[in-house]
Amino acid sequence: MAQEHSMEGLKSPSERNQSNGQSNSTPSSSRLKLKVHRNRLIEWAPGAITAIAFPPAPPPSPVRGKSDQITLNWFGTLAIGRANGNIELYEWSERPEEKTFAPQAWVLRKIFPGPVDSKVDSLAFAYRDPTRFFRPSPESQGRGRNTPAPTLMDLRMFSSGGGTDIIEWDLCSGLILRTYPVNGGSVWCLAVNPANMLLAAGCDDGGVQVFTLTSDTRGLEWHRRMDSGKGKVLSLAWGPPTIMNLSSTSRTAKPVATEEDTSDSESGSEVSSSSEQEEQPEWQDSWLVGGCSDSRLRRWDFASRRVVAQLLTDKLRGIHKTLVWAVGVLRNGTIVSGDSMGLVKFWDVKTSTQFKSVKAHEADVLCLAIGSDGSSIFSSGVDQKVTQCILSQTAVSEDGIPSTEWIKAFSKRLHAHDVRALAIWPPYSPFPHHQHQTKNQIMINPGIAPLLASGGQDMIAGLTPCSTPSGASSIKQRVTNPLAISAREAHTRTTVFEEGVWQRMAYPLANEVVWVATKADDGMRRLIVGRSDTGVKVWALRDAGARGGRDGREVDEGPESVLQMELNVGTNLVCGALSEDGRWLAMSDGVETKLFRLSDLSEDGAFKHAPRRIKSVAAKILSALPTSSTHKPAPHPSAAASKLMFTPDSMRLVIACAPSAHIVVFDLNNEDDVRVLRVFDQHADDDTGRTVKGIRGTRTFEESDVRGIRSSAARVLAMSVSHDGQWLASSDERGRVHVFNLDSMQHHTTLPTFPLPIQSMVFNPNPDNTSQLVLAQPNNVLSVFDVESRTFPKWAKALFGEQNRSSEAGAFKALKPGVEGLVFVKAPRLGAVENKGRNAKGRMPTGVHDDIRYHLLAWGWNWMCHINLEPSEGSTSTHATRLHDDDEQANQRNPQGHQPSTPTQPNFKTVMAYRQLLYVGDLHTGNSGEGEVLVVERPLTDILMSEGQPPPFYKPKYGRG
Repeated sequence: MAQEHSMEGLKSPSERNQSNGQSNSTPSSSRLKLKVHRNRLIEWAPGAITAIAFPPAPPPSPVRGKSDQITLNWFGTLAIGRANGNIELYEWSERPEEKTFAPQAWVLRKIFPGPVDSKVDSLAFAYRDPTRFFRPSPESQGRGRNTPAPTLMDLRMFSSGGGTDIIEWDLCSGLILRTYPVNGGSVWCLAVNPANMLLAAGCDDGGVQVFTLTSDTRGLEWHRRMDSGKGKVLSLAWGPPTIMNLSSTSRTAKPVATEEDTSDSESGSEVSSSSEQEEQPEWQDSWLVGGCSDSRLRRWDFASRRVVAQLLTDKLRGIHKTLVWAVGVLRNGTIVSGDSMGLVKFWDVKTSTQFKSVKAHEADVLCLAIGSDGSSIFSSGVDQKVTQCILSQTAVSEDGIPSTEWIKAFSKRLHAHDVRALAIWPPYSPFPHHQHQTKNQIMINPGIAPLLASGGQDMIAGLTPCSTPSGASSIKQRVTNPLAISAREAHTRTTVFEEGVWQRMAYPLANEVVWVATKADDGMRRLIVGRSDTGVKVWALRDAGARGGRDGREVDEGPESVLQMELNVGTNLVCGALSEDGRWLAMSDGVETKLFRLSDLSEDGAFKHAPRRIKSVAAKILSALPTSSTHKPAPHPSAAASKLMFTPDSMRLVIACAPSAHIVVFDLNNEDDVRVLRVFDQHADDDTGRTVKGIRGTRTFEESDVRGIRSSAARVLAMSVSHDGQWLASSDERGRVHVFNLDSMQHHTTLPTFPLPIQSMVFNPNPDNTSQLVLAQPNNVLSVFDVESRTFPKWAKALFGEQNRSSEAGAFKALKPGVEGLVFVKAPRLGAVENKGRNAKGRMPTGVHDDIRYHLLAWGWNWMCHINLEPSEGSTSTHATRLHDDDEQANQRNPQGHQPSTPTQPNFKTVMAYRQLLYVGDLHTGNSGEGEVLVVERPLTDILMSEGQPPPFYKPKYGRG
């Protein structure tokens, strides 16, 4: 429906105080009055979360030597797998070496489209070269050191989805790199060994297949098969590794030297070079354990491949089997399991007996996570609760040895449905800490609280600080809360799991799931397109006030469904676009781009003809892409796109190809023969990009990508075309922004590299300022760039820079989840229309355009913010000058520096009236000057109640008053 809102709700606290019983001196020209079309018809859903993974703990060096503690200031990549086959990668929104907290936490970087009808059951990261952590610099020996944190290019990612294959993903292109058949039936789980040399797969036949993580050129190589049991292997975990001295000639195991021997060796004579060559300490895996479907845990000896112990779990009467859904191993060898009876059990590895059982849940335990320090266990499952078990000290013996016991500490409900996955950052390191084994310790984010990531059937991931109660006092221990919104709060906000605040992550909207045709034309109406995984649905938006209601009030019967399309695609859809005149529809999966021509609408509201596909587009894209670039061979040619956009006149289509990152511009004047106008290769070239630091806090191209994704083209993530169709701006995942002139079809300029990829960008539609580009990073940092002058205006630096310390600016930067989009909305200054009136034909008189303003709206998952870029009259603040005026013009307008007669308006006004936003966009209304905006919501309750969703677990309790 269409609702007319005076955006007076977008007020700062000072304005609210003025409006409570006091006269408000705020000029009416600063307020925003819009007609809001609030739409909840889009049936999009992101898919249930089935797997969450962080990179594993880096393996320390097994070489005995002087103590060399390695410190990593690092928040690793977060991977989330979903039931629809998609995999999402999230990166931390701040640089940990510069800022220890980030209100927006992990922000979405890219989505890997899953094959149609696939799912993700298990995810596993591994390091390409784990020995890079073994090589300390000579000058840092014995003094501790910082080492460069791993990047995405240092990792490999594997997944399984209930089939008989293991999939390895290309983390640069987002495509499947290789598939490896597993000759053991369906793959239920994956586990990488602590040394990152082996990958184990639990199979349907009860066996475990082990693969060697060799070089990328050879991929996985089959290593061995562990003996099979009767039940399926549902979960896997590796035992703690030990150090073995292996002779380079015989490769036989030698005993590890004791601590005394090591001390003597360090203080005595040096070891000869020949001896060093003979003895090569390595991490050695001794065993692994699997949770099975026949009420057992099986422990395999890695060397003999045989089952050496079977641990029998409890069974309920009348239930044939107990399923062990989750298993983990502590560094002392203790095995932790979670089963379908809701029990978390602790097992002694030496005696193969259970020594503790905790009734943690009322239904199946589906996932476990070990705390960063190993003193806490987190479990969750069907009952939607997350339970924390801690290792508590119970007593002290006469010898002074403390006695400990695992107890249930706390349980709280974080999700509205089954919880399928848990993961903790920093990850738990199973490597022993005994001095006689290794002194090289790797510390990740010391002094910063660990975070628990959780997700499940309710499709929303969440983050919770999870410090253990014994050492979680953020005031005494100075443990920083990484989810805090300010430096003060980071050291005062509690980090204990029991008291910690759970923070939801936003919907994964890497590319819009809603597209709108905003310009009504003859035979056409404003259209709304909502996409699903494999198709789209089209609605026609009725004009507000098309029919009269009671008392002459305007009503809107709401959008009308006019088309539904299911596409023949190889993967889930990646991106799409709808032209503003509603005549062109473009979509792309991970294989190719599809372009459709839409017909006019008939009187009954349906399209007169079925959409016609322009089949030549994919072939023309492939023929236009170069076979090689200046510096390297081009990637495998593909007609797929990472971003699609039509120009405002609907006569050109801009395609950002994936994975090559070339930008292809199509001419659509002749619908029977669309043709390629130009191919831009700036994003495909590794060596393009500015290295100057044009913005405070940005890093250079070499600084950000020396070990980044340099081996592959940077995927284009955001694009924008100016309102007059002259300028095209594009940004890639390296934070590079290029601007192109579409009139001359030439590259125009390159912006300084941003520290984070651009989340959204938009050109100012004001006819006097069409060259001004507004850019938003996912941590709510905004910038304004003038394309024609190739400069960042001073007023924009003052408004969005660190020097703006106003409470409104600070509150905007602390909004979470972070910004999803930017949009300019056209609306009259309040009072302008009333003062000028309308002529006899109902049209606005000449000069009304002087009273039309273009308002910038930034929006996130659950908020919208009106950002005041245009000042009230008489304002003299630097950042409050009009967009089309420079500083000299502002001085000429007010040469005496007189103070304004009205107070300067707050620049950020936020409203929280909308929930779970999918789209916010302007609906162009011609020259009437009356602003309209479309707000598309997708409430969580609608997703949970949608058709096909199973009901959540509920257990009635009686006897309570």
